[in-house]
Amino acid sequence: MSVKFKKTTFYILLIAVIFIPGTLKYCRLSAQRAQNEAKLNALTEENARLIEENRKLKEDPVYIEKMARENLGLAKKGEVVVKFINQNKDNALSKSQE
Repeated sequence: MSVKFKKTTFYILLIAVIFIPGTLKYCRLSAQRAQNEAKLNALTEENARLIEENRKLKEDPVYIEKMARENLGLAKKGEVVVKFINQNKDNALSKSQE
């Protein structure tokens, strides 16, 4: 082998040893950044939704009434609450238990 070939090979290996770890780290960090940005976007949307729900619960009497009826089963004076049971769901449960 010639000296020129050995020097060229040495420099190529040296460059590879210096730059490959940095390039791999860059790729890993780039992927992690994309994941973090997606999480941030999802959390930002959820935060906006919660802020709006909080505002409604403080200021919107119609929304408050709706939530009380749906979540707590409350009714106005003189109203009767009627709850329907989904029979298909009950049948599926009883069949799976047999």
